Amino acid sequence: MIPDDWPKPPMTRHQLCFLLDTVDQTHLGVKFSDLEMGYSDEELQAGYRYLITSGFITSFDSSDLVNQLENAYVTTRGAALIESDNAATKTSIKFTARAKAFTSLGIASVEADCEVSNER
Repeated sequence: MIPDDWPKPPMTRHQLCFLLDTVDQTHLGVKFSDLEMGYSDEELQAGYRYLITSGFITSFDSSDLVNQLENAYVTTRGAALIESDNAATKTSIKFTARAKAFTSLGIASVEADCEVSNER
């Protein structure tokens, strides 16, 4: 149950989890300045401020992401959010892949079809 007066997130749960994962990636040696995030600086700052004030990551100066993001750590609450998003995403993405191969070996030829899907 989320209280009615709880602040609304500036991004979707999946987008916030992407930001949480970026925190972990900086501790593995990824430089924030090398990442193609796809968000404006304002969106990133708002997302990280929300994660800080909601207790999903430890506090850091979110106005200087390039130099300060490596000072943040994902909390237990943040890790639980990532796991929840991963579980929801696993079951919601449906795919079907098809492959067709043909080869000719002189007088003989072989054709094969394959289809893989996670839909039941």
